Amino acid sequence: MSLMTAGADLSNVVPAADPGAHHDGSDLYVPAQTPQLGDVVPVRIRVPSGTGVDSVFVRVVRDAEPMFIAATADGGNEYETWFTADITVHNPITSYRILLDRGSAGYSWLNGTGEYFRDIADLHDFRLTTYAPGPDWALDSVVYQVFPDRFAKSGAPTELPPWALAAEWDDEVIRGSLDEGEFSVWYLHGGTLAAALSVGRSDDLEHARRLIAADTHLGDGAALGDLSTDLAGL
Repeated sequence: MSLMTAGADLSNVVPAADPGAHHDGSDLYVPAQTPQLGDVVPVRIRVPSGTGVDSVFVRVVRDAEPMFIAATADGGNEYETWFTADITVHNPITSYRILLDRGSAGYSWLNGTGEYFRDIADLHDFRLTTYAPGPDWALDSVVYQVFPDRFAKSGAPTELPPWALAAEWDDEVIRGSLDEGEFSVWYLHGGTLAAALSVGRSDDLEHARRLIAADTHLGDGAALGDLSTDLAGL
């Protein structure tokens, strides 16, 4: 295997394919979502036809030492091939990235940020962990942590809803006041406010119910949840 030269024109040696090879942490690619120490976890890689990839290896870091595991082709069709490599969970955090071998055309690396035709560091490697998973509601949700004082306005005119308070960039933001209508954490589900939490305060649910009462588009006050219950064990 020869390393592709960084910045070289690869159009003649690596056929274009969109999308390229893919791997992520979902159960389609990592069926064992909550492994324990000593478990052997299959990880799967999807390689579209036309990428020039002949074989796939997984580079694993075990006790701070790199090692390579050959992935086996185990399915696919005329459009794609699936590869699987079995990784032993030897450490609480087992890091790995994927080597896509193109024979005489060289190779590339696939990690959590994409595909690279050069050597890369371990920083963005995929990870298998033995730590307890988060609450079930997080599996099909997007959680935003919002810091209002970190955002500047674009200058475009905006009509605020009745419950919102206008502020300038240099205005002091005071957290914890019922008059401010702010939370440290909002949990949105289906586009509505479904739960609330703020560290060091106990009035978030009541605060959220007041906002919902002022604007029913925000959610259902009776169904509002308390994130502190789900997060207590984390």
